[in-house]
Amino acid sequence: TLLMRVKNRKDQQSWDEFVLYYKPYIYRVIKNAISGHHDCEDLVQKTLVTCWEKLPEYEYDPDRSRFRTWICSIARNYVLKFYRDTGRYNDKIDNFGDAQNETLSEPEIDKLAEKEWQLYISNLAWENIKTQFDGNALDCFMLMSEGQSAASVAEKLGITVGSVYVLKKRVTEKLYREINRLDRDLN
Repeated sequence: TLLMRVKNRKDQQSWDEFVLYYKPYIYRVIKNAISGHHDCEDLVQKTLVTCWEKLPEYEYDPDRSRFRTWICSIARNYVLKFYRDTGRYNDKIDNFGDAQNETLSEPEIDKLAEKEWQLYISNLAWENIKTQFDGNALDCFMLMSEGQSAASVAEKLGITVGSVYVLKKRVTEKLYREINRLDRDLN
């Protein structure tokens, strides 16, 4: 897996792939707590450097916690340090703990990590598959996802209601397969 390959610090290609996939995810997690783009980018870089330093010793145990929980813990620590260093600790601690209790429990970190992972992986899957469809398939999927009825979509696109369902199903199935593939490959 990517996680096993990236533990080898000499494998630059695996590290580049790791950064390609995990940098946007780490950014999303940090962006929950910090609004400034440049501050977020700085903390993402610090998180990635720490990952690079600590990955060779990291022991993955899926029964204990997920890999993304570990990444979120690193990011959380940098966010807390950022708040302390900038004097905004008590005002901005909302998504990563509170001033009285700096340590989120693993289940709480896991919950945050899972929420952001689902959003991230869904968006990544969508970007990967959307160019694989032409014609009305994407329009059917998007319009029905917005809550429009199949009859309304059929009328707008000039196709039958049955075609709307078939086209939406094709996109949905492809999207779920891609989500599952990415989740399996990146976990």
